[in-house]
Amino acid sequence: MKNKFARLIEVLFVLAAITLSTAPAASADILPNDPDFGFKHDIKQFPTGSKVALIFQGDTMMGKTRFGVSTDNVDTNIEMLTKYMKWAELAQQRGDDLNKEIGVVRGFDFGLFDYWNRYEFQTNKTLAGNSYVICIQPGKKLFGMFRPGSVDDNTQAAGPLDFRTCFNKTAVQQIIQRMQDFKEGKMKSNADAASDYK
Repeated sequence: MKNKFARLIEVLFVLAAITLSTAPAASADILPNDPDFGFKHDIKQFPTGSKVALIFQGDTMMGKTRFGVSTDNVDTNIEMLTKYMKWAELAQQRGDDLNKEIGVVRGFDFGLFDYWNRYEFQTNKTLAGNSYVICIQPGKKLFGMFRPGSVDDNTQAAGPLDFRTCFNKTAVQQIIQRMQDFKEGKMKSNADAASDYK
């Protein structure tokens, strides 16, 4: 009886392996092991410095991380995101496995403190092959050296205290659009948007 049961388990395992290997590849942007789990945004008011910043919150399995951008710094941040889109297209065509820093640009300032955003291109290996994500890490610069750090007290480190959140191409397109809307004054804070429901 044990031999029959063991043989049945082996057959089921082989069938499962064949099914997985012959199944059509899913879109790399929607596979469950893709690191992007969505994001939220809000407009925050500060008493000093940039005064107003668009803050993005990424939701990951490890926690919540945030990075921000003021209207003065939208263009340089969009430049990093656009470069990611170009690199992702090239890497997809060639099947490259690439992990590389795109750049570090100013996000916003809060009084004496400048918050910077470090953009990194990463390859995410999935069942369907490589997909390409951008990881955004907030932090500060000290003597020209970038140091990862939280932009507020509600941030939780996603990993070894690196405060990094990764996004796929679909999310990056949405982030770019929201940054542009923010710069053009077309976006409301969550509190202002909620006041529309009377």
